[in-house]
Amino acid sequence: RVREAVVSTQSTGEDEAGEEEEDENLMENITRSSKRTTVIENKLRSEPLSDDKRKEHQKRLTTQLNEEAKARLSDKKNGYSPKKKMQTSVAFKNIASFPTDPTIRDLKIMVDKKHESVILPIFGVPTPYHISHIKNISKSEEGDYVYLRINFNVPGTLSALEEHYANPDATFLKETTYRSSVRKNKSGETPGMHLNNAFRMIKEMQKKFKQYESEKKQMADVVEQDSLKITQTKGVPRLKDLYMRPNVTTKRVIGTLEAHSNGFRFSNSHGSNIDIIYNTIKFAFFQPCDKEMLIMLHFYLRHPIMIGKKKTYHISFYTEVG
Repeated sequence: RVREAVVSTQSTGEDEAGEEEEDENLMENITRSSKRTTVIENKLRSEPLSDDKRKEHQKRLTTQLNEEAKARLSDKKNGYSPKKKMQTSVAFKNIASFPTDPTIRDLKIMVDKKHESVILPIFGVPTPYHISHIKNISKSEEGDYVYLRINFNVPGTLSALEEHYANPDATFLKETTYRSSVRKNKSGETPGMHLNNAFRMIKEMQKKFKQYESEKKQMADVVEQDSLKITQTKGVPRLKDLYMRPNVTTKRVIGTLEAHSNGFRFSNSHGSNIDIIYNTIKFAFFQPCDKEMLIMLHFYLRHPIMIGKKKTYHISFYTEVG
């Protein structure tokens, strides 16, 4: 009887182990078949994979960028017209504005800062030239004389491509040279000093005019933003202790970025505000601190805005980790 009990116990243990193995095999078969036949919720087999979607999207973007570049190069994008040529600058609009200075009557070079013009004696006639028509100027001394050479912008030269000439087939003066003695005359004056002063004043006027033209070109594509609508409620989304690029001042200044009804406002500790309207933002990027020392929010704008004295398309707000 003892032997029978032991045999029966062993047989029952073997039966239970066999049943467990059969259950495991059955579950494996079910999971394998389910992996092959189960349709994921909200996703069908006919839908393309994520990699295929990405490639298709890349193709569309490439085609769009190529079309925009082609339209931009052919000057047809959004009714874009060819670059407008600058009108010829006029020294004096009428004879009434022409100065009556003794220097002109004495047939000497006169620099008129008010009208940004230089009056030169040409064949005994005082002839006004706007400072934009003077290409360059040089001075040299040889023996007892000082020479002042002036080169002008004329049609056909590279520097005069943007100018519009009413009669480009006319005869233009390309350069002229003036000579004056460095010796004192009977009245005790040195005639060469007048050429030295004219050279210095023309150089200063050219520098100011080029700076003005540079600022004018820089501001040409700057679009004035809409006014920011301040949210009056207390629960305004706010990010504190941020830095901004580019800097408003020479040193970086900490500030706070607030999200209002139609745009962002960055207020720094110096009391100045930088507003960015939502419809001005073309792309926005967020950089988390994964393997990076900076947490950054970057905006690429549709139109440049002025930050300090410079225009920019890119604005970043960031803070350092740790």
